[in-house]
Amino acid sequence: MVLMFWILLAAAIVFLAAAVAIWFWLHPVRELVAVLEDVGPAESPLVGWFTEAAEWMPFVVLLSIVVLLVAGAIYNRSSAYGGI
Repeated sequence: MVLMFWILLAAAIVFLAAAVAIWFWLHPVRELVAVLEDVGPAESPLVGWFTEAAEWMPFVVLLSIVVLLVAGAIYNRSSAYGGI
């Protein structure tokens, strides 16, 4: 039971750290994308990739929250029936 708590805590920390790291990474990248769009003679393939990454981030965060909620529900149900 204690092990499951630590697993859930580690998963929550990893998901939070990943979201923060992606946010800090995308902040300067948005400026780079603007420069690539303005200066480049043709649209770089990186511009599309960076824009798609920025668009998908909220869905990744929501999916992470759903995974944590499901893991918490499984933990709660298993602890009600004698633990894992």
